[in-house]
Amino acid sequence: MIIAKKYKRILAYVVDLFLLSLFLILVYFLLLHDSNITDIIKQAFNDFKNGDMNFQDMISIIYSVSNKHTFLLFLIYLMYCFLYFVFMPMVFEFQTFGRFLFKVRVRKLNETKLSFGTLFLREIVGKGLFTIFTLGITNIVSFVMIFTSRSGRTIHDRIANTVVVGK
Repeated sequence: MIIAKKYKRILAYVVDLFLLSLFLILVYFLLLHDSNITDIIKQAFNDFKNGDMNFQDMISIIYSVSNKHTFLLFLIYLMYCFLYFVFMPMVFEFQTFGRFLFKVRVRKLNETKLSFGTLFLREIVGKGLFTIFTLGITNIVSFVMIFTSRSGRTIHDRIANTVVVGK
C-alpha cells in the first residue's frame, strides 16, 4: 500500500471543495431567482422606511425568509455531500473527481473492501458532522495531521479506519 503524496491529497480535496462551492452557488442563485425573497426584503425595507412597519417587524420578516432558504440550502448541501462523497466513490472505484484527477483513493487500513458504512462514517460523520459541531476546528487539526503523521491519516481516517493511497 503506497500512501498518497500529501500535496496530491490536499489538491484533490481543494478540487472537490471547489466543485461543492460551485454547486452551492448555482443552487443559491437558482433559489433566489425562482423565489420572491428579494421582493419581500425590499418591501419590508420600504415599509420600514415609510413608517408602515417598525424595525423589529422588518428584521423578523427578513430573518424568517432568509432562514427558510438557508435551511433548504443546508438540506441540498447535505444531499450533495452524500451523493458526491459517499455514493459517487462507491460507483467510481472509491474516488471523487478530485481524487481521480490526482490519482488517489480511499482504502480500508486493513486492505479489505470499502463499504458504504465506512464511507458514510468517514465522510458524513467524520468530516461533516465533526466539522459542524467543532466549528471547523477538526479541519484544521486534520490538515496538521496530514503533515505530522507518517501515514498522513486525519481524524476522519482514524474514525473510519481508512487511509488515502496513491495509484
